[in-house]
Amino acid sequence: MAFKKYLVCGVSIPSADQINPELMKTAVFTWAEGEPKKPITESSCVILSGDKRWYLANCADKHYFACVSKRDETHWSVSSNKEKYSNPLCHGNMEFSVPHNGYQQQQLVKAAKGRTVWINLTPFFSSLKGKNGTFEREE
Repeated sequence: MAFKKYLVCGVSIPSADQINPELMKTAVFTWAEGEPKKPITESSCVILSGDKRWYLANCADKHYFACVSKRDETHWSVSSNKEKYSNPLCHGNMEFSVPHNGYQQQQLVKAAKGRTVWINLTPFFSSLKGKNGTFEREE
C-alpha cells in the first residue's frame, strides 16, 4: 500500500506492523529525487510540479501560488493567475504557504489539479539555522 492512502485519511504515522520498504519509499511527500540540487537559501524558490514533488526553480518564472486558508490549514487552493515568486497572489482569507505534513500536501495536490505552483518555504526558515547563507536543521 502506498503511504498516500494513509495521508488522504489524515493518518500521519501508520502502525509498526504496516511499515515495509515499499511503504517507506512512498512516504516522502516533498522533494523529488535528487532535489534540491543546490543548497537552500532565503532567496531559493520552490515549486510543486505536476508530478507532485518539490523542485528548486527560477524565481523569475511565472507559476500559480499555493494558498492555504488562514482559518483551516487543511483547505488549500491555487491562485487564479500566474506570477513571479516575488508577487504572491493569494486572496481573501488565504495566504501563500507550504504544506506542513503529508495530508496538507495531498490537499494542495488536489487543488493544483496537475498545475505547477509556487510554495513558500519561509515558514521553515525559523526552524533552520543559517550556515554560509544556507539552511540546515539544528542537531
